Amino acid sequence: MNLTLLKSERMRQGITQEAMAKSLGFKDKSSYCLIEKGKTAISIDTANKISIILGFSQELIYNIFFTSEVQETSTDLIVNHGGDKENVKFNSKDRS
Repeated sequence: MNLTLLKSERMRQGITQEAMAKSLGFKDKSSYCLIEKGKTAISIDTANKISIILGFSQELIYNIFFTSEVQETSTDLIVNHGGDKENVKFNSKDRS
């Protein structure tokens, strides 16, 4: 989930986290805030509601909810670089 894009689209439209929480039927804004911080997973139903509230196009829905943000993991370091993080030098070939 692309949390940065979700937050920027909400803010671009001038909608607060509190307004989003209320529109989604949450008790308070903290529940919605946890979504934008990536601290809680969301259901397809909630993703659909967010998309409707913010009027997302199909392309934006895909870019926010269905693309992966890949991060470097310890397993990646061990498997691909012998586990020695200090000596790993990434270049464009390593990030493909």
